[in-house]
Amino acid sequence: MNRALGPGWNVWAEHTDSLQERDTGWLQVYVSTVQEAYDATLLAFRIAEHPSVLLPVMVNLDASPSPISCSRSRPSMPGTSSRLSCSHAIDTKIPAVWYLTGPEEYFKFRWDIERSMRDASGVIQEAETEFAERFGRRYGFTDEYLCEDADVLIIALGTLAKRQKSR
Repeated sequence: MNRALGPGWNVWAEHTDSLQERDTGWLQVYVSTVQEAYDATLLAFRIAEHPSVLLPVMVNLDASPSPISCSRSRPSMPGTSSRLSCSHAIDTKIPAVWYLTGPEEYFKFRWDIERSMRDASGVIQEAETEFAERFGRRYGFTDEYLCEDADVLIIALGTLAKRQKSR
């Protein structure tokens, strides 16, 4: 749930929860309904565990009143009982200690994150195509609405975008 950071009981939409993680190497997906959050979570596992990505994926649903108060039904996803495989998961029988990386090695890790972010684009498209074939829903990287002859465009994330679209 993505919410305003202060005060802690705020349930209005703001993205400071997730945007503070912008440069940490997480792929971020912004959704506007409970169904989209459920679908994106399934896609997130497929994308994050792909050998050419191997980055965490954060699914963000704004903590605005609309998803909280208006989504009383369970998301629909028939035929999703198969287990996820995690061939690269941590082996708890052989624990490892990872030390800090010095400046001479740090750029290599940052480059790996950059490469994985670029590779993720193709993986996301593949995963979404498979998802659409199986479940009949497709989301895309962006959702354009009434842009063809617009003089001004509003760029928004999550429920803020959905609310503007419904007006």
